[in-house]
This record gives sequence, C-alpha cells and structure tokens, in this order.
Amino acid sequence: MKISACGLVLLVCLPLFGTLNAAGLSHQLSDSNPVWHDSQIAHSQLLSEAAVSGAWMSSPWFGWFIDRGQGWISHAGLGFVRTLSESPDSLLLYDPVLGTWAWTSRQVFPWMYWLEPVAKWTYFSAGQTPRQRMFLDSSTQQWMMHRELVDKPTGRFIHWTRYSINSPDRFTRSAVLVKDGKIFSSPYSFSADGGITWEIIPSDGLGKTFSNLNGEFWVESYNLNSGNRTMVAVNGSGALTYASNDVGGHIAWEGGSTAYTYLNNAGSTFGGAWEDDYVLQTTDGGANWRPVPFQPPHDGSRGSIDRVWLIDGRLFVLSRIITQPGNITTFQLHLSNGDSWISSAEYPGAIALRKVTGHGVFASVGGGTYRVVFRGPAFTFEEIAFNDDFNDSTNTAGVVLNAGGKLLLATGFKLFIPDPATGRMYNPSPSSGDNSLPGIGSIVLWGDELVVTSGWFVYKTPFPFVFHEEP
Repeated sequence: MKISACGLVLLVCLPLFGTLNAAGLSHQLSDSNPVWHDSQIAHSQLLSEAAVSGAWMSSPWFGWFIDRGQGWISHAGLGFVRTLSESPDSLLLYDPVLGTWAWTSRQVFPWMYWLEPVAKWTYFSAGQTPRQRMFLDSSTQQWMMHRELVDKPTGRFIHWTRYSINSPDRFTRSAVLVKDGKIFSSPYSFSADGGITWEIIPSDGLGKTFSNLNGEFWVESYNLNSGNRTMVAVNGSGALTYASNDVGGHIAWEGGSTAYTYLNNAGSTFGGAWEDDYVLQTTDGGANWRPVPFQPPHDGSRGSIDRVWLIDGRLFVLSRIITQPGNITTFQLHLSNGDSWISSAEYPGAIALRKVTGHGVFASVGGGTYRVVFRGPAFTFEEIAFNDDFNDSTNTAGVVLNAGGKLLLATGFKLFIPDPATGRMYNPSPSSGDNSLPGIGSIVLWGDELVVTSGWFVYKTPFPFVFHEEP
C-alpha cells in the first residue's frame, strides 16, 4: 500500500514553517513543553522491569518517554531528542545524531517533517530499541534506517592508533605536560615524537619531578643532602625555595612569593596541643612559614590535614576525620573566606581539586568528578551532565583536561567529550577492537594529536577530532 503525506498534514505544518528557520528555532519557540502537561507518570506492561524503574511518562499521542531535563527526553522509539513546543498538540524535535530538526503533531504523528539536510516527510516506525527505528520516505516509498535519512550522517566515533612505548630505563611513562613541542613525564624524561620514544633528562645530582598544583604544572627539584627544594613554574612565572623540614605536606602556590602548606602534630612548635595541625603561610618565597591567623575548623585529635590548594587566589584545605567506634574515615573540604571558613559536607572518599583553564574548577569526590560552583562565599559540587544512563558524576572519577578550548574528561577506561548538539558528555571511542581505547594512564594534547599513555602503549587520535560513522 502506498503511503503519502496528505493535504491535512501540509495545511497543519506549512503555516508553522513559514515563520521558522533552522537557526532561529530556539528563539521563536519557548523551552516549555506543554505536551508533557497531559502526560501521566505510569508503568507500561510492555516495558521491562528495568525500564519501569526509570520514571516513564506517557503522552496520549506521542508515546512513552523519560524527562531528562532542559528539554531533553529519552523517547521509547525515537531515542534521545530535544523538544520545543508552544502547544500540547505539536512538537519540534532535535535529533543530535542527524544534526537537524523535525516537526510533528497530535494530528499527524507518526508522520514527521525533517528540516535540512533531510528536507522530507517520513513515517516513523519504532523498532525493538531506538537504534532499530525505521522511517518511510514519502518521496521514494522506501524504508530507511535512522542514519540513512541523510547522505552523510554525523559520525559519533573517534579512532585510536596504538604504538609501543620505547623506554630506555624500562619504566612505563605517564605523560604530564607539553612544552616546546615535547611531552614531559615523571620519571624526569621527555618525548619528541608524541610519546613513543622517551629520553631521560639529566638531573645534575638533583631529583626532579612534576607537580600539578592547581591545574598548572611546576618542576620541583630537591637536594637530598641539604633538604632544600625548589619549585619552578613551567611557564617561567617564578620560583619557590624552601627547606623540606619546614613543611609537612603539599605546597599550594600560584607563583610569586606567597604560598601555603600544612604541618600536622605541630602543637609543640606553635604553642598548642601536641596533636594540633596547622595551615602555614609564607610571604617571602619559602624562607619563613607561619600559621595563618584563622585556622580551618579541624580537630587534630580526630584526624589530620591531608592537602592544600591555591586556585585563582582561593585557599582550600582538605581534612581527614576519623570517627570512633569503628575507625570510620571521612573527608571534608574547607574554603578560606579571610577571617572564616566555608566547609563542605563530610564524604567517605578523599577529595581532589583541579583547575581547567577556561572551564573552572573540578573536584574528584567519592569516585566521581564534579564541577565546583561558587555562589558568593560558598561553594557546591555540581554534577556534570552525561548523554546516557550508564555514566554520571558519581562513577566517572578522572582527569579533566582543556584541549584546544574543549573540556575533556578522562577516566580509567573512557574518554568523555562534549556532544556538540547537547553539551552533555559522551564516550566517542569504540568499546572494543583495534580502534578502541582500552585504558587511560594519562592524557595530553600534543600539537594536532591527543595522546594517551596506558602501560607500555601510547594511543593517538587526531585533534580536532575526526569523527567516523562506525566503531
């Protein structure tokens, strides 16, 4: 039987499209979705038990979907789409895979009209999964898979090429930073060919390593005989020299003569109880350290100070808290407000901070990565949005990176990048095979390539990314 778009369909949609274009859709329509107003939260007997747990909603004419926020939904047949609407009787849908919009309504659905580059009427037929959905082309009367609606669909995958690492001292390498066309690593070495061949850098009798203090890297040299350490900014903005026995842990420094550290169980030094812990400050390049006037709300008898950070002038202190009985360990982050401190809740896992230039501050908290949001003197941990149901801020702890202005999140086994259509993070690497990325030890941007080290191998992919249709 031949199916065609009837005159009713044309009369319904043409007045709407006469006032819209692809670039102006978001300005012409509101973000509200009245079609949801007559939806009901219910459980479909046709859905599996796992799907029922996802708070499905049912529209009388549009079908089943889950509200993902900000206008995005997961539709049982259409998959992940963006919706815009001014009426409960019609919708505009944005498909991030095809990169275009479609219009439909209560009167015509499952007919849908697609804007450029598709520019055609289609009849939608759901498959067993959204990936198997089919569309009937009204002009050719041919059924097509979803990706066949456009001649050149937007690719979703990036491919990796694997190389074996050549390391003269038989140490695996962890790429740390890129400077002057070379990738530097600890143990102190460099690679001029993108991480494949490594050369050891003579230390002149001094141990050397790289420190990532606040999202920027610094070279730290130390003389084991004298106990003196010198921290030098990779970008050449200054140096900090200090005696290692004056400090008890990490250094918080952003260049210049001011820096912070901490000393645990230092009450005998600074006039308190033996178990007291102190945050220390130097204003003369490390020659002298003194307790800051206002110490964080930390009880040294119940734990210790574990880390300090100085990020864009903000001083953060991480404290470890041990609760009895049970020897339960939690962690709490404190932000200095000059004469007071703002403290987070207590978390079961350690907290680590990292600045990503152009994108803000991020925190690894309890196995996940969160964005640190500042509101007045206070701060909160905000979840990062992901495109799927299997990854979120609670299970994607990793390194956040600014690569060519784009935000990348590298976990132990996955690389997440922003979806250009949604802004949400997704994994573009194939899950297996020669083009996959089986693990991430470290990641850097080297020229026009993104370089990942993992064990005895280095993986490379072009950057900006070259996207492929198939894994």
